[in-house]
Amino acid sequence: MTYSKLVDRIVPTPNQDVRAGGAKPKYIVHHHEAGTSFEAVIESWRTGRKEGSCHITISNEGEKVGIVPEEKRAWSLSSQFFDSQALTTEIENQSAGGSWPVSDAAQEAAAQVTADWCKRYGIPCDREHVIGHREVYTRFGDSYATACPGGLDLDWIVTRARAILAAPTGGKGGGTSVGGSIPAHVAPKPAPKPAKPSAGEYRYTSTEEDGDPGEIYYGRIQTLGKERGVYPQGDDIDGETGPDTEIARVKITAQALNGWVYGPHTTSDKDGDPGVNYWTAVQEVGRAKFGYPSWCKIDGEPGPETRKAEHKICAHELNTHR
Repeated sequence: MTYSKLVDRIVPTPNQDVRAGGAKPKYIVHHHEAGTSFEAVIESWRTGRKEGSCHITISNEGEKVGIVPEEKRAWSLSSQFFDSQALTTEIENQSAGGSWPVSDAAQEAAAQVTADWCKRYGIPCDREHVIGHREVYTRFGDSYATACPGGLDLDWIVTRARAILAAPTGGKGGGTSVGGSIPAHVAPKPAPKPAKPSAGEYRYTSTEEDGDPGEIYYGRIQTLGKERGVYPQGDDIDGETGPDTEIARVKITAQALNGWVYGPHTTSDKDGDPGVNYWTAVQEVGRAKFGYPSWCKIDGEPGPETRKAEHKICAHELNTHR
């Protein structure tokens, strides 16, 4: 099992999986903890109590703790596809709330880790490949809308990582000379997208079976959302998710949850803002009807299995009312 030579200690977790399709790391994705409970978060991952993980977590003092081996997929983005292509960090905040600031020591540690991974995996050290969690959603339409990584200065991290790579020793990530320039990278041209179906062609979605959202799933959300007044009439029905689609998704899911006898009542059907009651209801209904695993806790905290159950519940509602 491979961990960066930079890590100060290793705390393994069961929250890991194989990289789908044998994917190799192509991106470095930084997260913030959204809190100051460094050891508590590590402990929740160690025991599997919280459905999440990363490859390296960094403390406010700059300590680097290895969590998931680099060969494995960490559970950080609620996306099997993007998690399989990423190396990830989670960074403790200097204080909670506001701009969620991150200490200088933590940012320096993040830059060191970034340089090490770029060097060893040939990942270009630029802002196209070194990104924050929220950019997985805003740039690629994957994962989900979020403010993470808070106050982390990603531009500074990339600039600092480049300086580490350009140093005669190549920084701390292995001690060998780098020399020359950062590896060139030519991104493959994306395949042309097929023509979008019309609104009436968004019919049955297989997300009900596999919990994997796709174009038909989001097209159905938009279509049913307009019928129920939870998706703006002026917005396109195009099968691509976005902020309005995500709000509609939560509202439709909450409507479905409140129709079952399992779990607490949630007001997310009114405001589209998921909270503890919403996620607890997802877990309760998911356990009863949609394959939420018995080894996962019902604790009102979202994780990969909870989000899979959420998609299945929403898709069931979409298919029932198509």
